[in-house]
Amino acid sequence: MKTYIATATREGKWWAICVTTESREVWTQSKGLDRVEDVAREAVSMALGVGEDSFDIEVRPELPEGFQTSIVTAQAKIMSAEEALASARQELRGLLFAMKDRGLSVRDLGVLFALSPQRISQLLAEPYPASEQEAAVQRTASKARKGNVSVTAIAGPPKSASYKVLRNPTSGTMKTATSGRSGRTAGSTKSAGSR
Repeated sequence: MKTYIATATREGKWWAICVTTESREVWTQSKGLDRVEDVAREAVSMALGVGEDSFDIEVRPELPEGFQTSIVTAQAKIMSAEEALASARQELRGLLFAMKDRGLSVRDLGVLFALSPQRISQLLAEPYPASEQEAAVQRTASKARKGNVSVTAIAGPPKSASYKVLRNPTSGTMKTATSGRSGRTAGSTKSAGSR
C-alpha cells in the first residue's frame, strides 16, 4: 500500500499540512496534531479520487530548531527511568516475598518500607511468575551477602519482647529498640538510607 508523507508546519493557531503525491501537492490545515492524519487522508482522497483506505498517511511535524532533539532526549530519559523503575519494582517484590516467607506480616512490611498495608498487598498480589520471583529473591540475597543491602535475619523474637522502630528526622537514622520483661531497652542504629 502506498504511503504519503504529511508534513505539518505550525502557522499561527493552525497546522499547515502538505502532502506530496505522484501528481501534485495537496494542501490542507488542522487545528491540532491529533487531527492531521485524518484531515490529510480526506484531502488526498478527494484530490486523487481514490478511497481513503487505499493508502497510508505518515505525519511528520516540522518543529523549531532544537525542539526535535529535545523531544528525543526527553523520550530516552523517560524510557530509561521506566526501565529502572521496573527493575527496582521487581527487586522490591522479590524482597517482599522473601520477608513474607520468613513470617513478616503485611503490616510489618508496610512499616519497614514506609508503604500502606494496602499497597504491600497490591504488590504481593500482582502476577509474578515463580521463576522471576525466585530470581529476584536470589539477586536480593546475593546483594545482602556482598553488603549492598542491609538485611537482618529474623529468627523470631521472644514472646516477652516488644519492638519499636524509631526514626530520627534530623539525621535520617533508624533505631530498632527491643524492650524485654526487665524493662531495659537495647537498640541498634542504622542509617535509613543504607543499602
